[in-house]
Amino acid sequence: MNRMDDIPIYPVLAPMISSFPVHPRKAIDVLSSQSWRGIQIDARAEGTRPSQLGISARRDLAGLVHRKGMVLAGLDLWLPERAFLDADTIERAVDRTVECIDLAADLGNCPISMLLPKQGVSSELDSALEVILAKAGQRDVRIADHSKDAPGMEPVHGQSHGLGLDPASLLMAGEDPAAAVLAWGGRLASARLVDLTSEGIRTVPSLGGRGQLDLISYKISLGLNPGGRCVVVDLRDSPDPLQGLVQAGQAWESAS
Repeated sequence: MNRMDDIPIYPVLAPMISSFPVHPRKAIDVLSSQSWRGIQIDARAEGTRPSQLGISARRDLAGLVHRKGMVLAGLDLWLPERAFLDADTIERAVDRTVECIDLAADLGNCPISMLLPKQGVSSELDSALEVILAKAGQRDVRIADHSKDAPGMEPVHGQSHGLGLDPASLLMAGEDPAAAVLAWGGRLASARLVDLTSEGIRTVPSLGGRGQLDLISYKISLGLNPGGRCVVVDLRDSPDPLQGLVQAGQAWESAS
């Protein structure tokens, strides 16, 4: 007989609302009407940038998500790595990240998916990482670091420096996403739903598709990891996000 913590709690799928060419509030309305239970927000997109959302707007957005019976899986902040490595842009990159941390805290302490450079490159970079992760710790926000080196490194701050899992990237590196979910354990801060074709092209999972992802194993492993309670449906490479979302949902539901 299984212990309760061995019984998977299947994650909530959270589409990226920035993939739809409408105002974020409209995207939330549409996804809610189609029974999607989660969303992922892009902190660099029009309408959801920290600079565009004051205190009342943040409360209104959080209230809207709650009234729709949805959950905010997290924020995306895809700053280019060079922004942290160039002396002319590193201060601005830190400022943008700190602003995003405050937004994440005000919206319910959701994780932030981003790429952090490897520490040890320079004292300036190490200081910048310290500022970012200390701030995240103070605001009870986790950084879901999607950089390829992150899993093999000691976290700069154990609690605030988590890992972001992208199945397509792991498959491209010859690794098993389901095994990574279990191996990363409590370091997993955010996971995505995206596949990789045999030709090495990122795609959304689909019924009978050409993807390499073992969706059943991935779904079960996420259900056993508290960091996988929400899964971001990554639609960045989908030519038709609405159709891609339908495909991903059907494939996910069939994986049992």
